Amino acid sequence: MRDIVQLVLISSALLSSCASRPPAPTDVVAASLVINSLKCGLAKSLVDASKRTGIKGSVAVVDLTLKVVTDQTVGGSVKLEPAIVLYQGATLGANFGGSSERKYTIDTHLKFDIKLKAASTAICSAVDNDPSRGDIGFAGWFQAILAEVNHAAAGEPLATIKGYSYDANFAVTNKEDSGLEFSIIPIKISATQAYQRDDIQSIKITIDTVAQPGANGEDGREFTPGDG
Repeated sequence: MRDIVQLVLISSALLSSCASRPPAPTDVVAASLVINSLKCGLAKSLVDASKRTGIKGSVAVVDLTLKVVTDQTVGGSVKLEPAIVLYQGATLGANFGGSSERKYTIDTHLKFDIKLKAASTAICSAVDNDPSRGDIGFAGWFQAILAEVNHAAAGEPLATIKGYSYDANFAVTNKEDSGLEFSIIPIKISATQAYQRDDIQSIKITIDTVAQPGANGEDGREFTPGDG
């Protein structure tokens, strides 16, 4: 991945309070898990993508906002590498409240480009040699929309996909409280609520498609009979 990473630390509200407690190590997961999942999901989509989708050879422009917690933001004797808080549910307890007097995370923006070129999904098993930690949900999101593009009827008037834009709030949850397997779930929440909660992340992905080699010099993105 050729990254153009701009790490912007927006704010850290670290006000003293006894009304809230910092996240325990079991409540967090490495921030890199989200980026790894994103790369794995795109790789899976690329391997199965038809010419019609137009994504092969294009670039995914990613704007990712993570609520990052570290030992500096938590304080005390707790030692944490940069991590994000696991989903705490629709109703938060004492640890993470929308009206909490103390915020234990830093809003961290990462902006980078991902070249959409992959001959295999090897990246998915390259994370700690553990395939279960390669993709935690992004592949399903990408593949679902690409499948709908492929299912659209071919023929005149011809259509050509010009781009994709994905914008969502999400959270990372532990599948079965195993501590090993995680998944991404989309969250519907207002901007104010998303800002107040330490366990809600956001992502925006923009992909402008590129021309694909087709029959008789035509653009493979066109919905022509027999394309694919």
